[in-house]
Amino acid sequence: MSKTDVTLRPAEPADAGALTALALQLGHHTTLLSDVRAQLEQPAEVRHTLLVAVLAGRVVGFVELEARVSLPVGRWAELTTLVVEESLRGRGVGSVLVEGARAWALVQGLRRLRVRTRREREATARFYEKAGFRLCKEQRVYDVEL
Repeated sequence: MSKTDVTLRPAEPADAGALTALALQLGHHTTLLSDVRAQLEQPAEVRHTLLVAVLAGRVVGFVELEARVSLPVGRWAELTTLVVEESLRGRGVGSVLVEGARAWALVQGLRRLRVRTRREREATARFYEKAGFRLCKEQRVYDVEL
């Protein structure tokens, strides 16, 4: 397999099963398959995209991005999720997804791409650093249920 064997396209409702399975491989507890499918059936937002990596007709990874804006920071693209099928990790699929993320951000007029990753995911940090990302800060994240 080479990187040229992998194509990117926007996610479609029929991809819901593959996306759910991929998210589970990354340890995310996703919603029900029907909820994922319903989300994919919604009209696409200009500030959000979900691209899938396809190899030999099969979805093998995805990247999710959002355009963000903040008064003190300005505008940027946030790579919120990137996952590649476990058996294909380290074979260039993730690099293709990052290239697609960069291209989407540029089309949106954004000149910075940000990603966040957990401290314990050291291999993930190395992947992003190899792709040109640089650590700019560490922080705590808090949630409250509403």
